[in-house]
Amino acid sequence: AFLKAWESVCQSTKPPTMTIPAGKTFLLNPTTFRGPCKSPAINIQVSGNILAPSSISSWGNDKEHWIHFKCVDGLSIQGSGTIDGQGHAWWPIKSAQETHALSFDVCTNLKLRDLHIVNSQQRHIAIHNSNTVYIGGLHINSPEDSPNSDGIHIQSSQHVNVENSFIATGDDCISIGDGTYDVNASKITCGPGHGISVGSLGKDGSRSTAEMIHVKDSFFIGTKNGARIKTWQTSAVKVSDVQFIGVHGTCKSEVAVSIACSESIACTNIVVNGLEIRSSEPQVAITTYCLNAHGTAQGKCNLPVPCLHTKNIVGRIGSKR
Repeated sequence: AFLKAWESVCQSTKPPTMTIPAGKTFLLNPTTFRGPCKSPAINIQVSGNILAPSSISSWGNDKEHWIHFKCVDGLSIQGSGTIDGQGHAWWPIKSAQETHALSFDVCTNLKLRDLHIVNSQQRHIAIHNSNTVYIGGLHINSPEDSPNSDGIHIQSSQHVNVENSFIATGDDCISIGDGTYDVNASKITCGPGHGISVGSLGKDGSRSTAEMIHVKDSFFIGTKNGARIKTWQTSAVKVSDVQFIGVHGTCKSEVAVSIACSESIACTNIVVNGLEIRSSEPQVAITTYCLNAHGTAQGKCNLPVPCLHTKNIVGRIGSKR
């Protein structure tokens, strides 16, 4: 039924709407909605609920995608319904394969608004090889112990805006992979989860790039990390021109700030401007850690970061404080 509706929508020359009716629940097997389509704009209204199969065997051989859009331009998906991945059967299985509840490949002018996505098999939303993407007003929720359940993963994509969304998962709220340029995440409420992450970059010595990534006006509640950049330990990825501005809150771990760079390639031009982090645990003294990082610290900072000197002074390699 979904594919028949999609065929009609994709062949329409006038901007069509595909509706998932309110008050109904639909069981949907893994499905790919392919373009290109004839209309420059397609709207999908998710008012009802969509369920994934509860049994992994129902997926067949392709266990990477559940709801998959490929080569569709001008796609807009919104609505108050719930997309439920029923991931409970997947979480005990340790698999190197990445499974996505809602994924988009080679899509331009994509909009996702006001969706509720829960209990993904692994990643809730994956954006790959796409350009000009807006994501706003999302509610993403999976248990804290659900593995690899990133809220939004962005890979090899450009000009992506994510805002005004609530993300609670067992992994990164937002993860940003290789080949990604110009991502803006703002007013994100993240937690539980691992925070918002760039990386991991440089697997098996590969060349990786991620540029113009901005995270601002966001809240991290009960997360393992805040905003971080991850590289593989054996990589030689160069990290430069990173600014942490107006970071404040509490921390459960002893190390509140860690700038641990490659021993062979230093991090350069790291700027901390305004840092107010205190321990949430009584009688616990928090520290900072540096390895092979260069940069400056300015503004009001209650924690000294040893590798970052005051403004206009060149940094040097730091050590554990």
